[in-house]
Amino acid sequence: MRSSRRRRRLASLFLTLATACLAVTAAPGAYAADVEPTAAGTYVALGDSYAVAPGTRVYDNPDDACRRGPLAYPRLWAQQHPSYAFVEASCSGATTAELQSRQVPQLTADTTLVTVQVGGNDVGVVDTMT
Repeated sequence: MRSSRRRRRLASLFLTLATACLAVTAAPGAYAADVEPTAAGTYVALGDSYAVAPGTRVYDNPDDACRRGPLAYPRLWAQQHPSYAFVEASCSGATTAELQSRQVPQLTADTTLVTVQVGGNDVGVVDTMT
């Protein structure tokens, strides 16, 4: 039983990754010939707590359940690459299903870079660690 549940979760994760890859690969063709993006592109960070770094305990808004903060790797990368527009879609506690339903829709035609970090909440990593 655990094996089939794990397979379903892995299949869901791979579907999410494939969706993200297809969206990004399709993006360049979406530009009109005479329209140039205002930045080098758009970087969209998708994921769970590993992507937002809640362990740093430095948050933009301590009351926000997503626990986003300035020390997360996507934000640090975006700061070092100011020619990219940055969309922080990741949220602490997100599962693969939530990533698919709430975060993947934030990919747009001008998305040129995506990072995906998800899966720990699907397999109960917090319960395992506690």
